[in-house]
Amino acid sequence: QLVVDINVTTLGATTGVSVSVDALFYAQEALSLKEVTDGAAPTPDTFTVWPEISPVITNVEVLSPQAAYVQDQNFDVNVTISNPGGVDAENVEVGLTFGGASGYTPANQSGLTIPAGGSIELTFNVVIGGSATNGTITIDAEFTGTEQYTSRAIADGDSASTDSVVVQESEDASITIVEDITGLAMYVQGMSFDVNV
Repeated sequence: QLVVDINVTTLGATTGVSVSVDALFYAQEALSLKEVTDGAAPTPDTFTVWPEISPVITNVEVLSPQAAYVQDQNFDVNVTISNPGGVDAENVEVGLTFGGASGYTPANQSGLTIPAGGSIELTFNVVIGGSATNGTITIDAEFTGTEQYTSRAIADGDSASTDSVVVQESEDASITIVEDITGLAMYVQGMSFDVNV
């Protein structure tokens, strides 16, 4: 018995269809030089070929945006990821980026599956820290995951569309003086007076 391993590489020309793999051989007997051939196996192997998947972040959008935010506020960001491939994207972890700005704390979402030919939509609640970077903050998304069946690593480090928010420093207002401007030293019930604050 002779066992031969043959490595078959799919080139993507035929995708999403069932493919049968069979083998044939030709040989000669050592002593008689008689030809020995076989043109097919009794049970050929069958499998389906799918293209490699390339999920993409298609949208990053601030929901119900304000003209400006201040530190210690929060806002929601919607992220959409599409998977046009023929197999699922598994073990997907999605996070937001803020163009190098610091002090923004959304939680990553992980353990997700993006179905073949489908998409997912996620909402992140972003908290602006008390010492967060101010100015126009560009918001983008990124994800990592694996391809179903192959466990091939997949990722997208930026979106086709980003969004932004304007963040201003919180005002630390405080009362510095309370002053009676009427000028009397004493008052009797029923009298009124003016105060500057």
